[in-house]
Amino acid sequence: MISSKTNVTLDELHPTTYECYVKKKSSFFYWKKLYMVYKDTTLYFFDTPTSPSSQSYNIQKGSFSIEHTNGRSLVIKVTLSNGKLIFFEVETLDDLKTLFYHFTSKVPEFDASEDIPNSPKNQLVSTYNIQLNTSNDTLNNVNAERMAQQSFNGRINTTEISRTLSWTETPQFHSFMKAIPTLNALQPGSLVNYYLRVNSSAQVVEFLCSGPSEVMHSPLLYYFDTLGGTSNDLSIFDKLSSTGKVGAWAKFSQVGGCDFGYVVDFQPSSFPSLYEKLSLYYIGELLTYKKEVSSDPVHSEELLFEVTGHPAVKQKKIEDVLMHFEFNDLSSKIGCIKNLNLLTKVYFTFIILREELTGMKILINQPDTSLINKSMTKEELILHQPFQSNSTKIEALEFSEVLPEYCFGVYPSGVQVYLHYNCGFDRC
Repeated sequence: MISSKTNVTLDELHPTTYECYVKKKSSFFYWKKLYMVYKDTTLYFFDTPTSPSSQSYNIQKGSFSIEHTNGRSLVIKVTLSNGKLIFFEVETLDDLKTLFYHFTSKVPEFDASEDIPNSPKNQLVSTYNIQLNTSNDTLNNVNAERMAQQSFNGRINTTEISRTLSWTETPQFHSFMKAIPTLNALQPGSLVNYYLRVNSSAQVVEFLCSGPSEVMHSPLLYYFDTLGGTSNDLSIFDKLSSTGKVGAWAKFSQVGGCDFGYVVDFQPSSFPSLYEKLSLYYIGELLTYKKEVSSDPVHSEELLFEVTGHPAVKQKKIEDVLMHFEFNDLSSKIGCIKNLNLLTKVYFTFIILREELTGMKILINQPDTSLINKSMTKEELILHQPFQSNSTKIEALEFSEVLPEYCFGVYPSGVQVYLHYNCGFDRC
C-alpha cells in the first residue's frame, strides 16, 4: 500500500541505509536519488538522510524471486502488495545474502556463486539500484512483466547526445553503434548499458556500451577486425571476452582524433607479468582491463581498481602511488577523498602505453553536487548542461593526468576533470 506521506525518520528506524534510484511516475526517464530502508514488512524511501519518509510500500515476506543474471550481477524481482514491481541488482554473494535476509529474516542455505561467476565474495558495503515499475497493468496481464523490463532507450539517448555534438556525428560513430546489438538482437534476459564520459571543457567525449559476452562477443570481434586490429589483438580480445561482461568504447576529440577499443573483466591469469608488477602497488581489487584497438600498432591499456578501506585509508593508498610515480599535479586533487561518505566508492586507473606507465585516473562514484561544483568552473558546468537531461544521470567524477610526452589527439595535457553519465540501457 502506498502512503502519501509518513512521519517516520531514519533516526527512528536506526537502519543501515542504502543509496538507490527510483523512477518517478511523472517522467519515464527521470531518476531521483533517494535512500531506502526495509523494516517490519515496509519499504521506506527518504529524499535525504534527515527528511521524513516521502513514500512507503508494504512488502510481504516471500514476495520475491531471482529474475535473471547479467554478467557480474544478479537481478532480484520483488512484488509489492499493490501489484507493482521493484528490481534489485546485486553484484556479490554477500549482497545477495543481505537482501534475502531483509525479506526473509534468514540467510538462505545455498551457494549463488554459479549465478555470479566473477563476483567478489567479501564486499563490505552494499549498493542497490532499484527500478520501480509504474505501469497500471495487473500482474495477471501477460505483458506486465515485459513492460516492467522495457528498454530505457539507452541506444536512443546515446544517439541523441551524439547529434547535439556535431563533431561526433561521424561515420566512425555510426560504425561503432552498428556493432552494438540492437534491442531486437538481444537474448531474453540480457541487458546492454550505455555510458558517456565527457571532460570539463566538453571537447573530449567517450561513449561506452557494455553487456554480457553472449550478445557482445561476436559482433565486437567482427567490428575490431574491420578497424584493422592485428591478429594478436583479435586473439587476445577473443579470449578475454568469451565470458563475463564485455564493453566497447569510442572516444572523440573536438580538435581531431578518435580512438576505439574494448573493456572486459580483468583476469590475472591472462596478464601474469603485468599483474605482478602492479600488485606491488596494491590499492584494492583489480576489476577491469581496457584496451585500445585500431590500425596503430601502439595501443593504450587501462587497469581499473576499486580502492578499498575507510576514506582516509583510500586517500593514503592513492597518495602513495601518485608520489611514487611522481604524478604531483594529480596529487593536489585527492584531498576531497578523506571527506567522502563511507558508502562512496572510489576507483583508480593505471594508463599504460608501450608497457610504460603514462597516466593515472581517480574516479569518485556518484559524487554530490558540492564536490562537482568545486571541481569545475561555472562556464564548464554550463557546457555540461546539455548532458544533464532527464535521460541521463551523473555516475562518477574523474580526475586524470597523462604525462606531457604522451599528450596528443584524445589525450589533453595537464590534469583533466571528467564527468561520467549513465545514459540508460536496453533490456530484452
